[in-house]
Amino acid sequence: MTFDKEGHGLKTGTGLEMLKSGTGLDNLEKPLPPDELGKHIIVTYQRLRLGMGFIALFFPLIIVAFGLLYKIELETSYSAYYFGLPAGDLGARTFPGIFPTRVFFCGLLFALGVFLILYKGFNRWEDILLMIAGLAAICVAIFPMWYKDMYYIDCSRLLPPLRCAQGVKVYPESGFKYEFLFRLFSQIHYGSAIVLFSCMTLVAWFCSKTTLIKRLSEALDNQARTWADRHPKGSSFLIAWLPALTIPFLYVVKNLPTQRDTFRRNYNWIGFAMALFPVTGWAVTSLMQWDNYLVLAVEAFGIWTFAAFWLLKSHELMLSQPEEKAIKGNQPKAYTVSELEPLDPTAQAAFTPLAHAAMNAAGGRTLNTGGGKVVGIDGPAPPKRVVINEWDSLDQAEAHYKSKAWNDLAPQRDKAIKTIRRYAVESGN
Repeated sequence: MTFDKEGHGLKTGTGLEMLKSGTGLDNLEKPLPPDELGKHIIVTYQRLRLGMGFIALFFPLIIVAFGLLYKIELETSYSAYYFGLPAGDLGARTFPGIFPTRVFFCGLLFALGVFLILYKGFNRWEDILLMIAGLAAICVAIFPMWYKDMYYIDCSRLLPPLRCAQGVKVYPESGFKYEFLFRLFSQIHYGSAIVLFSCMTLVAWFCSKTTLIKRLSEALDNQARTWADRHPKGSSFLIAWLPALTIPFLYVVKNLPTQRDTFRRNYNWIGFAMALFPVTGWAVTSLMQWDNYLVLAVEAFGIWTFAAFWLLKSHELMLSQPEEKAIKGNQPKAYTVSELEPLDPTAQAAFTPLAHAAMNAAGGRTLNTGGGKVVGIDGPAPPKRVVINEWDSLDQAEAHYKSKAWNDLAPQRDKAIKTIRRYAVESGN
């Protein structure tokens, strides 16, 4: 390896290339082939949707689990975990440099908010609503609620205990000069949570149906109906109200929705649930003053409903693959031209449907069945029959004619037609 004294660097064409060669590092500079690049984009979007779904699905469990790990008593609200402390530390007014569960509360909400902002929807309104929802999620994370246990203390937890009745809560003698600011933060916190669920309700009710239009979801027409499709009302209710149990179970037994109408019904139910849970949560907190674990349960079900939307949307788009269609629409197509000579009309009538079925299963599309008249314009005499098929790529066309499904038809094909010549051509720009 030589060193350039003047430039203080490695000279091109020396040891640097030797280092790269044979290690695979030289391939880093080569662009991905179009097919692989398309798959890369599709998988990125799939992981983004699944990521939002799984973050919301596990958020309630992670917060509670790490709270118990750090010996924090079960709070009556997930927002209270922002200032979650072990009972002894809270009673003794011992505040560490970090609140254990705050890391997970803020970190997960920040990730969720950033994902929502970066996600590109299928129409302009979906983009706007998801961006607002993402900003609201971040605001929920950075603006804490007014946590009364931080400032109003149970006498029995004070060290030494004050002379007051058991269970009575008193205000610290020193006061809390930031009380007004924290109460303002609480209003932002609550308001942001309402905005988050309101935006997601609108997305579920209105924007989610965009991907279900015929030209984007043709693949759904070829999907077999599942239990969820045969029982749309029951499955929609379970997915919207008990998603943490229903979606994993239906996924394992392969009975998630596959039909357009079932998805529409599911999104409507999820939108209704996302609108109802915040209202229910507000009513419960107003009546119980945050002093009941029912508040925690209502919040958990609301968060799981949010997860249900993204997990179901991810499942729908994995089946219909609109992104794949859009990407392939910009790639060159391939066409196979088959010059044929019919042999036996009866055998040909039996073979033709089998050939079309095999081709369709491989992703091909028939442009010309060969039944029309063939006229020679220049060169040798034309064949009696010409069949033209369209493919997404040359590789796809070649793979079909080398496949077992096509070669298994050889006995019927040899009786029906004689192939004079077959070739594939890629469309140019």
